[in-house]
Amino acid sequence: MATARPFSYNTGSVISGTTQVVDLAVGFPASGFTNSPQFWNGPNEELGYVIAVPVSGNTQPTPIIGVFASLKFYRSSDLTDGSFINIAEYVANKNGTPQTFTGATEASTWLTTNGFWNSYSENGGNGLTPETAGDNAFQIKTDYPGSTDGLYWIKNNNISGGTPFQIYADMTTDGGGWTLLLTNQNTAGWTYENSILLNEFNPVSGGSNYSIVAYADYLKSSGTTFQYMIDAYQRNQFGGIWSAPDSYTFVNTNNTQTSITLDIKFGTWNYNNASIEQYMPYRSTSSGLLTTSENPGGEWWGTLVTNGGWSPAPWINGDCGLDGCMPNPGIIWYWVR
Repeated sequence: MATARPFSYNTGSVISGTTQVVDLAVGFPASGFTNSPQFWNGPNEELGYVIAVPVSGNTQPTPIIGVFASLKFYRSSDLTDGSFINIAEYVANKNGTPQTFTGATEASTWLTTNGFWNSYSENGGNGLTPETAGDNAFQIKTDYPGSTDGLYWIKNNNISGGTPFQIYADMTTDGGGWTLLLTNQNTAGWTYENSILLNEFNPVSGGSNYSIVAYADYLKSSGTTFQYMIDAYQRNQFGGIWSAPDSYTFVNTNNTQTSITLDIKFGTWNYNNASIEQYMPYRSTSSGLLTTSENPGGEWWGTLVTNGGWSPAPWINGDCGLDGCMPNPGIIWYWVR
């Protein structure tokens, strides 16, 4: 699947939801697209590193006949450092400031400093600082086995234009490497829209509500499968760890993602329409905003996020086993690795 993002020439105030690089706005506006400023979709970033350059005078031809833009794009021939350096030097020369770069990071820094956005990313760090940002909790734990539970810096070209941001990581459960996607402690303020993105730059495992479910597809480990984890009431209780095919998405809007495997069960509950059901959590505009329920507008137990009447959502109320039921767990967590 192609990976691209929108860009606009913007000399005004920073547009919410986008990253500003001198005169370029990069990313998806929080309030949606408008005609002012005009956004243009960039090239597929899976085929090479992209450089976006502002063009003075609104003179850049576009695919729409008779319509011009104030930015243009370059893309390297592949995703190697050498290819990126070549295209960066070409762009510098075209803009009248020839450069000879000794490394891709140097080229990326020069481009950004001079107002040219670029998609080059040197990830894979220990996550302890923005400068050593990792890819996700799983990469950090794999490469730095001594990592402990807590806050880490990560970055991804598909999130906030590649700007480093913090996540909370569980580096203990089942070997660790879990990125926190959701903390739900109460129903206050949840909507269909923010059930997947809320307080995204304030990761918390308790104390308030938080969601970066919208980013989860970029944060899961690569391979034929990935894992997600849910626990409630207390850590490693009333939930479990599941595996799902790599093609499954965290932002699905129907109950079709059923080929999931329960690897580890936390507790004695069983699949039931009055409990967690055998569906990967999906989005719904009914009472269960993020749920495992087959019918989120009816008997919607097994729900992670709702917006009223529960503490914080209707969870397990049938076929509970020796642990007993947990209809109002008080807190629910959702994780990916």
